Amino acid sequence: RFLRNSGKVGFYMSSGVHEKYHDAGNSGSAITLDLNNGSTQKLTLTAACTLAFSNTPTSGKAYGFTLLIAQDATGSRVVTWPSSVKWSNGTMFTLSTLANKVDAISMFTVDGGITWYAGAVGKSFG
Repeated sequence: RFLRNSGKVGFYMSSGVHEKYHDAGNSGSAITLDLNNGSTQKLTLTAACTLAFSNTPTSGKAYGFTLLIAQDATGSRVVTWPSSVKWSNGTMFTLSTLANKVDAISMFTVDGGITWYAGAVGKSFG
């Protein structure tokens, strides 16, 4: 709905904006995150993990999601990212290694996942 007031036009949302959250659970040594499950997903690393994505929207549609990566109680787990992930400033983000810490990563694509642009939102939460 549009709200008109004193000649200004703005967008009004009575119910707020919400994104679907999904806890993808434990990683194991490899996991494919289904993007249909939500635009904010959490993954707990329980081993060094190779990551992949499925159900990426078609090329020509912008799609973004936030990935929360948590270390388990052991910590020091690493992720092998798909080669399609391109990092801010060309430098891969180094995950927190401390036990039970959470990193937040923002990712988006405009070409159906051929290229994912990624950057850190925050590190070592919790």
